[in-house]
Amino acid sequence: MGASIQVNSAINEGSEFSFTIVFKKSPVLEIKNIEDKENNLEGNFLKNHKMAIVDDNKINLFLTKKMLENKGALVDVFEDPIKAIEKIKTNFYDLILMDIHMPSIDGYETTQIIRKFNKSTPIIALTAASLEDNEEQAFKVGMNGFVNKPYKLEHFFKVILNVIGNR
Repeated sequence: MGASIQVNSAINEGSEFSFTIVFKKSPVLEIKNIEDKENNLEGNFLKNHKMAIVDDNKINLFLTKKMLENKGALVDVFEDPIKAIEKIKTNFYDLILMDIHMPSIDGYETTQIIRKFNKSTPIIALTAASLEDNEEQAFKVGMNGFVNKPYKLEHFFKVILNVIGNR
């Protein structure tokens, strides 16, 4: 990680350890005026935002699609990540919501493939929060946000607004 470690030690007096690590800035987009949007999660605040949901679970797809459409979003759904990748190559989306656990290829790998041809569309991880899932891994592969299932509606929409706020 490019860290440095320092040690100061004296016999019978003790030891002092310190270290320095430089981290890259998170890929999460900064927001202007997000407080106004966060305080008003009513109405069609996602009006005309085109979004893709990639999830192998039909119930999750249906529920997430309805939640987004109720806020005015235009939503495409994909059960198969390979089909989603092909569609994302040829269509513009303001946001991609990506399930982590899928049978053919997982959300991490799907995101890595998308990032080879599309580095700008925000991708939010959706996960049931198993021990293997973590935000660090999501950001490492190029995701811009992380939401646990089942969704807490207010948090879900705040994460979405955070990553699309400047678009």
